[in-house]
Amino acid sequence: MNCAYWDKTLQNYAAEVVSVYDLDADQVVSKLIHQLASSQTCDSAADLGCGIGKFTELLSDCYERVESCDFSPQGLRLTQERCASKDHIHYHCLDLISDPVPFNPVDLVICINVLMMPSLDERLRAWRTVANQVRKDGHLILVVPAIESILMERHSELGQKLYEGKSCQDSLDATLPDQSTVIDLHQGVHIIDHVRTKHYLKHELKALLEEHQFTIQQIQPLRYRPTEHSQDLDTWDWLILGRRN
Repeated sequence: MNCAYWDKTLQNYAAEVVSVYDLDADQVVSKLIHQLASSQTCDSAADLGCGIGKFTELLSDCYERVESCDFSPQGLRLTQERCASKDHIHYHCLDLISDPVPFNPVDLVICINVLMMPSLDERLRAWRTVANQVRKDGHLILVVPAIESILMERHSELGQKLYEGKSCQDSLDATLPDQSTVIDLHQGVHIIDHVRTKHYLKHELKALLEEHQFTIQQIQPLRYRPTEHSQDLDTWDWLILGRRN
């Protein structure tokens, strides 16, 4: 992964990143965190891919020990500034693909739009890291891009071209994914804002979680409030709640 890219992106977070914390239309992720914290005897949580720390701050209000991790030193610095008054948060500059994790498995792991690396090898290694940080009977809250969502966007774009009077071939040519390779499309990688991004099928997620010894307790579309740039788009990701077997 490109550390300089993410440092720059997180420095201008509001303009560059779709914030699940801010745009979650029904605050589903926040409600799940509170629900899990109140329903069980849990004292530890980890935010794997903390960004600028909005979910880390929320976790720190619910758990006695919080591990906050990000690949970007800039993201960690911004998270530390946000959570400066919290002395029970531990910060780790961590590459989920290759670095050993410096803390024991926790009761709750949240991983919000992190497991979307275009490389299959890197992605599978990151999946193992995330899964292994959830203790037995602990929980994972996972958010990842939905391939069903982006395909519906493509369908809408195609329909608009046809409505404008373009031929079928011209409409298809005009809506082809930019710079996508056969290998990318074969594994669900689409380019979003010039970044190759892995998108997941619902049943693909079910299979992956079962392979990593999780029972799925909840899986649903996570819908976002419209933004200035997506007024006409019904954009959503997959939200999964899993329990480690």
